[in-house]
Amino acid sequence: MRTLPSRVLSVSIFCFVLVLLCLLALTGCAGMPGNNTAPNSGGNPGISGATPQFTTYLYGTGFGDSIAAFRMDENSGALTPVQSPFPGTNQGEMGFFAIPDPRGRFMFLQQRDDSPAQKAPVLSTFKIDAATGALSVVSSVVRPLILAGVIEPKGNFMYAVEGTVLHVYRLDNAGNFTQASATQLKDSPFPELPSMTTDSAGRFLFIVGTSTDNKEIKEVIYAFSLDPNSGAATAVTGSPFASELLVGNFAQHPGGTIEVLPSGNVLYLLGEVDGGDGRIQSFTISSSGSLTPGPVTALDRAFEDPNLAIDPGGRFLYVTDLLGLTIKIRGFAINSSTGGLTPLPGSPFAATSINSGIIWESTAVDPTGKFLYVSSQDNNTQIHRFSINQSTGALSEQPGTVPILPSQSILFFLRIAH
Repeated sequence: MRTLPSRVLSVSIFCFVLVLLCLLALTGCAGMPGNNTAPNSGGNPGISGATPQFTTYLYGTGFGDSIAAFRMDENSGALTPVQSPFPGTNQGEMGFFAIPDPRGRFMFLQQRDDSPAQKAPVLSTFKIDAATGALSVVSSVVRPLILAGVIEPKGNFMYAVEGTVLHVYRLDNAGNFTQASATQLKDSPFPELPSMTTDSAGRFLFIVGTSTDNKEIKEVIYAFSLDPNSGAATAVTGSPFASELLVGNFAQHPGGTIEVLPSGNVLYLLGEVDGGDGRIQSFTISSSGSLTPGPVTALDRAFEDPNLAIDPGGRFLYVTDLLGLTIKIRGFAINSSTGGLTPLPGSPFAATSINSGIIWESTAVDPTGKFLYVSSQDNNTQIHRFSINQSTGALSEQPGTVPILPSQSILFFLRIAH
């Protein structure tokens, strides 16, 4: 039997071992921790792949120079004050309304002076502490008055109505903004506080405007498609879209008169008809953003400061109503295809802790969809809490109320990652 020389055998063994080590190294590299981990997606800073923790906060703003903030217990719905009320900006300005960042980084507070002095409007920027929900004033700038504003869901652009012009502003993480574009909307003035919103995907922007028809001032809806890169707002063909509803008192509320289902295919508009009775008109939203009128739902009577609230699952819609001298909450089941509304069993729901003849300010459903909160004004301003039956949508009033200032009665939620 012929054998290999020892030198050749040694070289062969060395080469075999070298190849084996290379193969093991390549295999090991592919499995090394961290090399195929997804980038940080908004969780804890500096911790790659960390699962973010969320806390829900309820804020209250309005015609005043302070902001209320509460941490919400997502199990019980209980509200705990977060060092509130936060002081205003000491500008001598009355608060007007807030424009919150959906990502919970900051919020803007538009302020104006309703006193005889009539000082220039001020836009204040508040930083939000993600861990506590606390607010701190970053800046206050004298600038033209914003009548209505909204930040699209990704938090990159703010859309603001100033006079009869729609402005698009690009935002950074600190809330600094620079103008990206501007579009003339119409020649005649908007309602004092036109309502505006985007769909949950940020594809379309909708603004409530007015149109004079046979001496009646009716609500119309401006619709725009939004460019996700530039923020540009392009009018949808057919915009503005006519409605059957009159402006009445409904257009005098800072938000809440227009809502879009989370699915993005149905829009609801709140308004009046002759005689002051309230109505909710639905519109289906096409893939291009155009609106087609749908069913109209009757309410008993228009109310001074109404708004709509839809649960995050898009199953139930709630609106305050004035029945005689008693304030109640009407609840409806939503047909997600047609937008049709069917009264919930037991609706309207009584609010025993709320006296008749008071001002009902705001209605909001929390991000979990378990609770509905309303604010009311009489001699005292309170936040009332109702649990939502997850099967039927029925409301059950919960004991206890939370006091706030009259200037903090416009409610909205932020669910913030930290």
